[in-house]
Amino acid sequence: MSTLRISQPAERSGVPASTLRFYETAGLLPAERTSSGYRQYGPDAVERLAFISSAKLLGLALEDIRDLLDVRDAGVCAAVRARIVPLVADRIADADRRSAELVAFSARLAEVRRQLSGPAPSGGCGPDCGCTTAEEQPPAPGPVMAALSTRPRRAADEPWREARWPARSAGPSSAGPRSAGAPPGGRPSWRGPPAVQRSPTESAWPSPALRSWPPNSPPWRRPSRTAVRSSTSP
Repeated sequence: MSTLRISQPAERSGVPASTLRFYETAGLLPAERTSSGYRQYGPDAVERLAFISSAKLLGLALEDIRDLLDVRDAGVCAAVRARIVPLVADRIADADRRSAELVAFSARLAEVRRQLSGPAPSGGCGPDCGCTTAEEQPPAPGPVMAALSTRPRRAADEPWREARWPARSAGPSSAGPRSAGAPPGGRPSWRGPPAVQRSPTESAWPSPALRSWPPNSPPWRRPSRTAVRSSTSP
């Protein structure tokens, strides 16, 4: 049995010697070693390299080529064909998908060329000049739009409004006296205690019952005891 040095199958197959070394590492092309450490190949190395090159032209991965070589080494051509057919079918589907992507990309390029062929803006480039194109992405999921009710609200629909705020006091008109501290709209006033009717001789300070109004008011809003004593002293 004649053996071949690495340069011989490389010349006959047109595959570089560096690629033959890679094929050996990948398990596609086995090689033996001489006593001096040189690689030597069997007489079928050239035909094996032709099969590997043909499979690569079909776009098959190295793992698939390795499996095909194992089937080929069994010596049954029908088994090799049965293994190649589904692999080629997958490559056809992949080629069709890439072809559709290329057609869409070509159409996008044509649209960009059409936009750029028009008159350019007078100033510099901007977000709407067409020189910068953004990548098309599917719209991100957002909140679901819902129609809002246009029915007017009534007091019966929201009883908490009447329970929380005191109602406006009855009077001859809207400008009449109101309930204690409640401005129009029924909300309590934060500006201070309600007005109190006093006699001319009554002190200007509110009565002791109202000195702490409101109960949770800050200290700086409460009258000091010194001021109260000075105002009530004879």
